[in-house]
Amino acid sequence: MHGEDEAPELTALRELHRITMLVNSERDLADVLLTAAQGVIDVIGFDAVAVNMLTDRDEFEAVTVLGPPHDELIGTRNSRDAILAEVEAGEVWGQLAFVPEGSVAHDPSLTFWRTSEPPLDEPQAWLPGDALYAPLRAPDGQLLGILNVDLPRDGRRPDPVRCSILEMYAVQIGLAIYHARERERLAERVRLSAATHAVVQTAASHDDLERILSSSLPPLETGFRATRVWIRLFAEPGGAWGAVNFPDSLVADLRAAITPEASHDTDGSVELLLAGVEEVAGVCWRTDRILSLSRCNADDGLDLLEPEVLASVLAWLETLGDDQVVLVPLGVADQCLGYIAMNRRTGGGWSGAEEAAALDVGRELGRVISSARLRAREKELMARLEELDEYKDRVVTTIIHELKNPLSVVMGNLELAREEPDLTSRAHEAIARGADRMQALVDDLLTLTRLREPVVEFDRVLVDLSEVVTEVATLEAQGARRQGVRLDLDGVEAGVLVRSEGTELDRMVLNLVSNAIKYSGEGDVVSLSITQDAGHVEFRCTDTGMGIRPEDMSSIFDEFDRSSSPEARAKPGSGLGLPIVRRVVQRHGGSIEVASRVGQGSSFIVRLPRA
Repeated sequence: MHGEDEAPELTALRELHRITMLVNSERDLADVLLTAAQGVIDVIGFDAVAVNMLTDRDEFEAVTVLGPPHDELIGTRNSRDAILAEVEAGEVWGQLAFVPEGSVAHDPSLTFWRTSEPPLDEPQAWLPGDALYAPLRAPDGQLLGILNVDLPRDGRRPDPVRCSILEMYAVQIGLAIYHARERERLAERVRLSAATHAVVQTAASHDDLERILSSSLPPLETGFRATRVWIRLFAEPGGAWGAVNFPDSLVADLRAAITPEASHDTDGSVELLLAGVEEVAGVCWRTDRILSLSRCNADDGLDLLEPEVLASVLAWLETLGDDQVVLVPLGVADQCLGYIAMNRRTGGGWSGAEEAAALDVGRELGRVISSARLRAREKELMARLEELDEYKDRVVTTIIHELKNPLSVVMGNLELAREEPDLTSRAHEAIARGADRMQALVDDLLTLTRLREPVVEFDRVLVDLSEVVTEVATLEAQGARRQGVRLDLDGVEAGVLVRSEGTELDRMVLNLVSNAIKYSGEGDVVSLSITQDAGHVEFRCTDTGMGIRPEDMSSIFDEFDRSSSPEARAKPGSGLGLPIVRRVVQRHGGSIEVASRVGQGSSFIVRLPRA
């Protein structure tokens, strides 16, 4: 128990000791400030106390207020420059600043106490316009806030002893704020380190690019306290991969934000915006910095972005209801691969720790993305090599199979001609048929090789497609009659012109007509027709033959593909006819469609640009 007659200095020291213990006990900052402010009231005798902390926006915010009317003052913010101008204009009382009534013109924007009580009639009376300030500083002298006191209980200006005690309270409050901020910085570094580790760990656990990006968003949102996160990856200059937006709503959100009033070409404006930001991301990557854009400060980013691009970004933020977006470049080595865009609902600046952590994430995530793309490229190349290897095996197998029978015929009939001269004529015919089959295979392989690149340009001349179809029908007429198949040319319109290299159209029509005859039988009909409209020519080859099985429809244009139907496989062929047809059509800028039903026939429809 302490006596009621204890000296004020001793009481003050006891209170200061208690506050010092609180400061070093890592208690909540609000509790420490409230205890210190109450000590100022109880020990020093001021009925109004305000602790104003300096914010990131260079404002003094009243975080602890005791005295009338504290409800109105708590949370108010005053300009840093306005407060310091008043403090610097006051009388220096040690570490305090006393501003007598009438000595300076009060900034009308400042919030302060007013009293209607009449002052004492003596020289040291505290006047209604008097103010006393105590700067709150860190150990290194950095200004952290201002302690403001008013309404002395005895109505007098404080004596030197009470001023010294107030200075000690200010020192302890400054230390409390400093320690709390240091704890916040440490917690922030721990949080950001955990976020960086989580992003990299979850991303590196996946091979698929989409899963890498999707798994990165939650730890980015949590670790950097973002309302939403987007990742944009640029297209590779060589065309190995295109641009990626994740989530893919990014472009739609941008398009919605750029109103028709801002540009008559909304899509063009979005492309301009993305191109501008892409260039800025490259600059940020090379200079190892982030770019922060805020609706609270519309001038941010003008050193890097064109005004039109910046206006579009701010409009986008407003559409989303966010105040700030931070662009973080991501890449590997000297290559910028894209950027991360993180939005917040506050326009306050990012701390140095946040900026450093964000840049670390950009580097680490860029490395993971680059590795994933390399693995994808390797898998793609391996798949293509395997496909080429399988293709080579199919080519060799098909050639061997297709040459084996005609070679056997040729060799057998040569032996027969030697042993039985009377059969020489029949042997010659068989040898000729075998040679024709081998020649046809060789011709198909050569044609397929020449047509492998459908984009190769060639000299085009006007060709009458009607004449081509008529000539092919004349050549195939004998074979059709031999199988009992009727050729119908009633639908062939005369004088239909297209531009072509010439012989390629002959081969296309020949392959379609010969196939139709080959897979038809006694009594079937192969109908040929040519029609045209304003822009296209349409050639149809329709038969009433055996048709194509549904399971074979997806692969009929694949090289060396043969039908799964035993009846169709019994017909001779290399499986190159339809692939050649498709390549000819592609080279001419046309299209081909197929309709077929088993047992009812097939219809091939070729559409080519009209000359």
